[in-house]
Amino acid sequence: VTRDAVSGHLTYAGAGGHLFSLEVTGGLRQRLTAEPGPWTWHAVSPDGRQLVAVREAGPTDHSVWVIDVRDQTTTRVSPPGCDAGLGGVGWTNDAQVMFAAACNGQPSVGYLASASGGNASVDDLLPLTDHEQPVRDLFPATRTPLFTYVLDVVSCSGNTCVTKPEVWIGESNGGRCRLTDGDRDLVTGAARLGDHHPTFAAALDAVVFSRNVGDKPAGPDGHFDLMRVGFDVQALLRGDPVCAVGGVTNLSTTLLSSERYPDGAGGEVVGSERDAAAAAGRGPEGSILFTGEASGTDPVTGVWVIDPAGNRTALTPEDPVARHPSWIIPAYSPVF
Repeated sequence: VTRDAVSGHLTYAGAGGHLFSLEVTGGLRQRLTAEPGPWTWHAVSPDGRQLVAVREAGPTDHSVWVIDVRDQTTTRVSPPGCDAGLGGVGWTNDAQVMFAAACNGQPSVGYLASASGGNASVDDLLPLTDHEQPVRDLFPATRTPLFTYVLDVVSCSGNTCVTKPEVWIGESNGGRCRLTDGDRDLVTGAARLGDHHPTFAAALDAVVFSRNVGDKPAGPDGHFDLMRVGFDVQALLRGDPVCAVGGVTNLSTTLLSSERYPDGAGGEVVGSERDAAAAAGRGPEGSILFTGEASGTDPVTGVWVIDPAGNRTALTPEDPVARHPSWIIPAYSPVF
């Protein structure tokens, strides 16, 4: 599996606990990892030579590693005592990575770390967030100071309290602003309902994410739709507490209409849309990657792509456990 750099347009976690690269047509599938992780959340470095990825060893044992695809070496970058299983990892440049981790029994925080390792303790990491609530699903915009993440906020209605994940944006100098507050009326017995796994659009003017919805066959506890919300980076830099522009658009009802995309009907087609990845870098303009999850007691997952016209293509029909798709992004092209 040795190569000089990662080829293709995207990567994903698939069969045997390995990471794979793929063309947007579904062709040129190549295995990138020599040893199975199992690897989950991951991203390709701007120069294409390295991967940063979360390795799962148990329910509360997730570590972050950098994999050199040329030399096939692996370097641990998260210190012992830190569980990085809350989702979210990426590159700020070729030498530094970001990830979310709960260290030494404390709520999860977004951290900046050296990609070359040597992080023996949490004191060797630079904290990026200071919320009292746990931070999850961190996603940096490569070669910019921006990152987006999810904040787990507790919401109560009467005697019922649930976790309502909200999408936020941060920048490396300390600015923070909120983009969403989830569906505040969707309160059930489920433990965690709201917004998940945000990623930046190429122009850094919008974020695409997945949201729990209550009006689909698999909902409200388990169904996810793709959503999009714009943001004003100047509002973030001014210190405004909220920086969303316009409302939230449900892409699953616009691009993935019920006529072309019958959600989870009998489990034979894709239902929930998870792990949203807005196009940037090598991703074709306007396209969105996601993990499709068929309804049923034994869900089947696969990586899909939607083009701007709403046409959807299954990229991994041969792999029933494909998840966590990610575009290969050397840099962003911000409009500001």
